[in-house]
Amino acid sequence: MRRHLAVIPALAMVGALTTAPAFAADVGPSVHHGFKVPQAVLDHLRQDDWTQLQKILSGISGSVTSPQKIGDVDKGSYTTGQLMGNGDIGAVAAGVSNTSQQFYFGKNDFWGTLHAQGSSVKDNAGILSGGGLDVWPTTAAGTDAASAFSMKQDILNAQVTTDMELKDDQGADAPLQLDSWTADTANVFVTEIRNNGAGPVTLRIKQWVPAMAYANSSATDLTDAQKTYPYTGGVDSAQAGPVLWTTRDSTTTNTSDYRSRMATATTVVGSELANPREQIEANDYYDSNKGKYYNSLGESGNVTVDPGATTSLVTYLSSSSGDYNTIKSVTDVQKDAVDGVRAYASQGAVDRLKAEHRAWWKDYWLRSYVQFTDPQVAQYYYGSLYVLGSSNRPTSANGKVNPQNLPGSMYGEWVPADNVGWGGRYFLNYNQQAQYYAAGSSNRIDTEVPFNRVIAYDLPWQQNNAAAQGHDGAVHVRTLSPFHLLASDQPAPDPKAPVPVYGFSSGSTDQKSNGFFA
Repeated sequence: MRRHLAVIPALAMVGALTTAPAFAADVGPSVHHGFKVPQAVLDHLRQDDWTQLQKILSGISGSVTSPQKIGDVDKGSYTTGQLMGNGDIGAVAAGVSNTSQQFYFGKNDFWGTLHAQGSSVKDNAGILSGGGLDVWPTTAAGTDAASAFSMKQDILNAQVTTDMELKDDQGADAPLQLDSWTADTANVFVTEIRNNGAGPVTLRIKQWVPAMAYANSSATDLTDAQKTYPYTGGVDSAQAGPVLWTTRDSTTTNTSDYRSRMATATTVVGSELANPREQIEANDYYDSNKGKYYNSLGESGNVTVDPGATTSLVTYLSSSSGDYNTIKSVTDVQKDAVDGVRAYASQGAVDRLKAEHRAWWKDYWLRSYVQFTDPQVAQYYYGSLYVLGSSNRPTSANGKVNPQNLPGSMYGEWVPADNVGWGGRYFLNYNQQAQYYAAGSSNRIDTEVPFNRVIAYDLPWQQNNAAAQGHDGAVHVRTLSPFHLLASDQPAPDPKAPVPVYGFSSGSTDQKSNGFFA
């Protein structure tokens, strides 16, 4: 392997190439064509890239040692929760108590009309919540629950590790560790729960979708979401091992144009899911406008983790999005989720997904790396690359992840509620493009492919926009969504208006900073 090294006072950039340079095996500084290779360069070329990267990345993590505030995790803007994703599905880990764990799901094609954003109530196109998964105690907190609690964003292994202490089923203290991650070869989310105590611990798990929503921009409070984003839930017991499932639809009204449906299914590997049941509670879905929890429809069950054992919660997310007349029914999307999770409901399947997950991220990190003298710069740089790789990817090689080949929203797939600012749309003033600033220079240009696809497909509309204003070329409006790409045929060219129009209007590129590219 050839590695090219560029040294400047603050950092060293290393890109993995193919063959070793002729001087790499030389001992001591060498002179080639009048250039003396520094000894530091020679020493670096002899080292193993992955070993060096593991050292760098293992020292970079986001950690919390006290529960997060739900008002920070869900505030209608970028969440403070810890992030996982594969460019299609996303999960926000939000430990809002020291004895429970909540995960909020999103999917990059689950869009509709939002009736809230940030701190206001208004109609706007946007990405919707995909519901979530909770892990609740059935026993009391452990003696040292407050000091034992921690959550770590591990970017090397692309997972979130949560430590907590509960009482076991006999009343003794039991330390638990949860390792959570998104698979990279399927739309699967896994939480591995290890009981490091001496007795069994029973937990309650709940998969849920929002049961309340703003009905329109005139609404003063949330009401039953069946009239806005229809939802269903249940337990599939057709085969051994019950499966909890929920569905959500993006609207009740349109019978043409864009529509999206999503389903989620969860089962257990390494234990039994006991007493499956429906539960409607106000303890996970939070509205930042009102500052309180609202009801969710939950499908729950109890899971007992034996001492020294690991139990895995396996969740599969499915969707169908596009023109109303071509997408799947809610029933079919729900079946996809249930069949999908059953395909991975074994320890062997979980192990394969985890090995593929580690391999994907090893390859991603080895595309290039940088050695910094400033640890804060290193944390920012690698944290940004982690977010990029987790939220934006083209369709996977096996076609199972991001088959719609969409980019992440402005907030990635991290959507705790139906209220993300500006709908999370693809803003072209700079917000969306900012995610890709380092995609080329860091040798990760493929992360930009889905965004470029949106821009390229939308071009005929923007050319007609320019023509309507009497101009050649294209005039992009400030913000786009996936609606054209997934649900509309491209329009024929329109004739150019005879009199040019100047100045700002709803059809102009009315706000631009930091340039425009695609």
